[in-house]
Amino acid sequence: MAWTTISSNAPGGWEGTTITFDLQPEGGNTVLSFAHRGFEQANEGYERVAVGWEYYLGNLQRYLASSQMGFT
Repeated sequence: MAWTTISSNAPGGWEGTTITFDLQPEGGNTVLSFAHRGFEQANEGYERVAVGWEYYLGNLQRYLASSQMGFT
């Protein structure tokens, strides 16, 4: 799944950036690949966005690892 941000009130200059999520089978598991590309420069806004994604995706990983579904 992918989308291009056309407007955003989120800090960090999201306008024109592309966000992608890709699921691929790997053995008996599924691997999630994520990317948020297209920032004009790696400045403070970019760092803020990267830290935010790290937080949310880390929480997702911990939730899946601790669920009864057996994800890691």
